[in-house]
Amino acid sequence: MIDKVLTLNHISFEEWLAINKDLKKEEECDQCNGTGYCECDCCGHEEVCGECNGKRKVDNTWLLRNLYNEECAKAEKMWPKIGG
Repeated sequence: MIDKVLTLNHISFEEWLAINKDLKKEEECDQCNGTGYCECDCCGHEEVCGECNGKRKVDNTWLLRNLYNEECAKAEKMWPKIGG
């Protein structure tokens, strides 16, 4: 699981990413191991990877945005308990 810093103040998504330097917007595609191609299940021929569309990397922005939103929601719930 991805470890992340709990955001207790409202910082931008970009600032949150800067704090969580280990989180990457793009990562090597797990499906094709970064080659851009996969072997067809039925015939064994090499074809463009369906996960990354041959780009060799996958975009994690939506996942990171969801993590950021979850952390903001947790922080909002905690705020009255710690100083709000």
